[in-house]
Amino acid sequence: MSEGDFKMFCIRTDGSSGRNGATKAMFDAYANLDKEGFKPQWMFESDCLKVEKKEKNTAYLFDHFLGEGFNHVQSLKCRIFGPQCILSSLEHKLDIPRRSTPIFNLALKDLVVCCSNLDKEIREELHKKVEMMGGEASKTLTDQVTHLVTGEVGSKKYQVSGDLGKQIMLPLWVEKVWEKSADGHIHGADPLFHEYSCPVFYGLVITVSGFDSTERGEMKTMIEAEGGKYTGEMKVKECTHLIINKPKGQKYEFARKWKMHIIKSEWLYDSVEKGYCLDESKYGLEGRDSGVKTSTPEKGKAKSELLSTEKVKIICIRMIL
Repeated sequence: MSEGDFKMFCIRTDGSSGRNGATKAMFDAYANLDKEGFKPQWMFESDCLKVEKKEKNTAYLFDHFLGEGFNHVQSLKCRIFGPQCILSSLEHKLDIPRRSTPIFNLALKDLVVCCSNLDKEIREELHKKVEMMGGEASKTLTDQVTHLVTGEVGSKKYQVSGDLGKQIMLPLWVEKVWEKSADGHIHGADPLFHEYSCPVFYGLVITVSGFDSTERGEMKTMIEAEGGKYTGEMKVKECTHLIINKPKGQKYEFARKWKMHIIKSEWLYDSVEKGYCLDESKYGLEGRDSGVKTSTPEKGKAKSELLSTEKVKIICIRMIL
């Protein structure tokens, strides 16, 4: 950020004067801009409605991204910042991304976020907040993506992200970063947000069969510690996974009938060790698949036409969904 002929307008409530009409952060941003030679100017919110067009090297600072004045300036695609965005830029020597969408702060600067298994409305709201925090929202999973935000484990995007060592987070991560960023300069990659990483078995309901009480207890502890639900009963349309090492027993037969994931115990231990839910298809019982499939090859397909795991991974990196 360099001063030059850059015009900075700090927006305050109509009719206000002195230390009224704006937040402390706005007054601090004004003082810091003035100190750095930007010569900021105060502007009443109603005066924003008089702006006729987007001007080069001009930006508007709003405490809140709402109201008639904000909506009008945004409709002209003028550069809009929040005061914390300016404070972080000046105090920490951070460049502000150059884009036409408003930037409230820099809490997700240099992060590229992709979403998986989220309702459209939730996904769009998260994308909006990511961009307002200086990050980039990507609809496709590319090698530039740094974080995947997911509503549940197991999607193609999830598997590829895990294989590539990308950070896999819960939607709550974006919300908590947004909340904390109101208090001052923070960053979404800070250690305090690690607790919002997606647990390995998040959203899964897992039962086991063929193990003694000690083994079952250990499995229950591991499953629950990683966000899953352990159940002794196996209910249709509720239980998602059966862990069993031999293809026999009542649970096994019902799991096949209900098209559940049927996997060996190694899947559980390997997933915890790797830090993400591994592909169940690699842990099916000997001579049998793991049950549920995300896609099924058509009968009669030539072997050469079926995509290998590595080819799928390459395609997913370039563009998934």
